[in-house]
Amino acid sequence: MRGDCGTENVFVAGVQRFLRRDCQDDFAGFKSFMYGTSVANQAELHLVARHWNTHKIRPYSQQETPHGKPDVLFFLPQLKDTRDYKTLVDREDLEVARELCCKDRNDWGCAD
Repeated sequence: MRGDCGTENVFVAGVQRFLRRDCQDDFAGFKSFMYGTSVANQAELHLVARHWNTHKIRPYSQQETPHGKPDVLFFLPQLKDTRDYKTLVDREDLEVARELCCKDRNDWGCAD
C-alpha cells in the first residue's frame, strides 16, 4: 500500500503494518506500507490501472502461475482454479486497530 505523508495516513500505515505483522510474504509487516508524494502515488495508480487489463498473463508449464486477465484473476479467482490472495484478519486485531487508530466523530463530523 502507498500513501502520502498526510496525518490520516499515519494511522493507515499503522493499521496496515499491524494487520500484516505476522504475514510471511515480501510485503509483510513494515514493508506493507510505503510513503510517497500524492502526485506520484496518483500517477502510478493511473498508469497501473490503464495497463492492468490490456494483456493476459500467459500460462507457464514450469510454474504454478495462474493465467488470464488480471482483473478476472483478482475478482474471480475461482474461475481460473487459483487461490484468493487476500489476507484474512483476526476480528480481535481489527478491534485493537479500531481502538488505537479510529476517533469517534461527533454530529458535525469532527473528531472529539
